[in-house]
Amino acid sequence: GGDDDDDDAGLSEPSEHPPSAVADTLLEAIESFGRGAVLSVRAGCWMQLQNNCRGLANAWRLGCKVLPDSVLLSADVVGVAASVLFRAADGLVDMLEATPRTGQWPPGSDGCDAMLLSVARHDHGGVGDVPFAKRFVLLTLGVLQRAKRWERALDLALRFNEATDQVFAQDVLPIAAVAAARSQLNSAAQVLHVCLAQLQEASEGKVGAGAARGASAEVRRARALHRQALASAAYDVP
Repeated sequence: GGDDDDDDAGLSEPSEHPPSAVADTLLEAIESFGRGAVLSVRAGCWMQLQNNCRGLANAWRLGCKVLPDSVLLSADVVGVAASVLFRAADGLVDMLEATPRTGQWPPGSDGCDAMLLSVARHDHGGVGDVPFAKRFVLLTLGVLQRAKRWERALDLALRFNEATDQVFAQDVLPIAAVAAARSQLNSAAQVLHVCLAQLQEASEGKVGAGAARGASAEVRRARALHRQALASAAYDVP
């Protein structure tokens, strides 16, 4: 995309290998960056986490360029990528939740590109790149949708929305609404669908601040219900 400032450094575009071999190489890279992301979260090393997430994003974008959809969207490829990206994106939300803020959130997505959060733990003055976290979460949500991991997409969208005080609600709530509609967790999804509609109206200025706060509280309550149901749902692969 035009707002991505990452490049594909260190990743070459193979052109003379069969798609299955390219897919194997892609998965090796994704799983390697994914392991690095998990270890970074466990250690609280947020800058290293972001570096691994950039590697993941670059690997997936390269796969989209060189692999045919018949291979890219196969369960063996998109399923693995969805699981790895979800764990990494979940770690970025951990970072946002653990990071003390240096100022107020900007009023809307248009002002977010200059917003950085200082990271106090373990990284000695490093920063959490919020615009990148947003892009990576949106990328992950897209892959989760391709893999039909609706419950995970819904969970990530709602958690990121809460961690960023709904600054990016207009970006993530439509995706969450689609995931809620497709989710097999009907009892939680129905409650969330109503709340998401209210939050969408609030983010578009159609209702007042009081209604927005009420909808936010309902989303948090419904998200807890959703996570409880998700924890016991054997059909959804973590």
